[in-house]
Amino acid sequence: MLDFSRLSAPREHGGVLIEPGPEYWPAAARENGAALRSCSTLILDSTLAEWRRRSREKLAGGDDRVVVVTGHQPELVHPGVWAKNVVASRLAAALDGVALNLVIDSDVLKQSTVAVPAIRGKEVSVRHVAIGAMSAGQVYEQVRAASRDEALGFEQEIRDALGDRFATSLMPAFFAALGRSNGPGKWVDQMLAARSAVEADLGVEIEDHRVSAAWCSPLAADMILNAGRFAESYNRALALYRRENKVRGEGRPIPNLAGDSHRCETPLWAYHPSRPRGRLFVARMDGVMRFFADDAELGTVPLDDIASCDRLGPALERLGGWGLRPRALALTIWARLLVADLFIHGIGGAKYDRIADTIIHDYYGTDAPQMVCASATLQFARLPRAASGESVGRLRQELRDLQYNPQRHVAREGGLRDLFDARARAVQASEELRLTAPRGREARRRAFRDIRKATSQILARCEDTVESMREEVAAAIRSERAARLARGREYFFALYDRADVEALLRALPQERSFRV
Repeated sequence: MLDFSRLSAPREHGGVLIEPGPEYWPAAARENGAALRSCSTLILDSTLAEWRRRSREKLAGGDDRVVVVTGHQPELVHPGVWAKNVVASRLAAALDGVALNLVIDSDVLKQSTVAVPAIRGKEVSVRHVAIGAMSAGQVYEQVRAASRDEALGFEQEIRDALGDRFATSLMPAFFAALGRSNGPGKWVDQMLAARSAVEADLGVEIEDHRVSAAWCSPLAADMILNAGRFAESYNRALALYRRENKVRGEGRPIPNLAGDSHRCETPLWAYHPSRPRGRLFVARMDGVMRFFADDAELGTVPLDDIASCDRLGPALERLGGWGLRPRALALTIWARLLVADLFIHGIGGAKYDRIADTIIHDYYGTDAPQMVCASATLQFARLPRAASGESVGRLRQELRDLQYNPQRHVAREGGLRDLFDARARAVQASEELRLTAPRGREARRRAFRDIRKATSQILARCEDTVESMREEVAAAIRSERAARLARGREYFFALYDRADVEALLRALPQERSFRV
């Protein structure tokens, strides 16, 4: 059972998070599989158990092996995300099963660059290197393959940013594989081929399955045919999550499914290869279902075609080439019910998927399968003698105290003695007025002005001291920022030093850890 209070990213270099402990994972996989193989919940014209058997035959080649599943967008992921692939591979090997990575290519790109730390001595910057022909706002599956020249340009910019660190990173292996995958096709396939080559070199075996190609689910047909009832369950689960986690706002962590007397929102995307995706709304009429991408009506599909599941895809294609893609909760519900014996989440996904747990229990009438969580931290580089956040805070406080209480920092010598005495008299007068005449505001304001005047005069005579302290604070801020950028845990895992990645592989649970 997941302890959600433990789900936070490790702070130390080489730290790992495995929750619950690896000794619990094999039993969880077996218990999930046994429960789902006998689940009699009706979906369309068959049981959940039967739909699960068919889905696993399609994706895993059969229903007789343990299937370990994880997933993520086809981004250049950081070590904490990539750790899921590692442990999925090792658990599958320990249980003589298969590990699957669901590549969520149906999502929209959030950015079209990769962040690369450039370290030159004590100076650290982050360069944002453009990736091929990507542009923010595109759906991943729409992005064309990078040309040979684009791939070479991408490699050269990474080389320039990493400098000497390029040779000891995993990027040479990544770009060698990327070069072999040049040609017609899609960017996602290129990235998967390059990442898989790096993983194979490190002994990680996991099968990539693009959601756009793998996801044709009877759950989608059921969600459409019973859109109103599913939306009620979905929204109840969100309300419970918000209440239990003290989340304010109807749109957090995600909006409710909308609906009125005419139509109802589903947890699906209406997808078209050449248009922006839209939220799928449906409206039931006599014998047909009307489909909408947001406010744009796509047309109607016979209810019989939806109920047959296999005819739903072709029917949508006839509406001008539209298709269906799952939104986040629909995807994990499908993966956990119909594909996985055990689903491995990252930290954010595990917390978020408690909503799916409630939907599974409420709508499908069965206990949600157990899930597990894995993450890790690698720091890109550690700068020697760098300032810390604590030291920057102390220096800032010291500068502030110098500016308000210079008498604590500057020697009483020369012409400053009279100014110190004048300031002390003004402070004493202010204190006496506070005690004896608390309502004498004008007199207290004069005393305060006298304090500020004497303080300013002292500081004017100590400009070198003040400027030196300001420079020290600025230098510490630059040093702390450089150290923070260098330590970053969220760069693409292949940018890190190979020795560090191999050390992380040793820190993550080994195959033998799952043999209990």
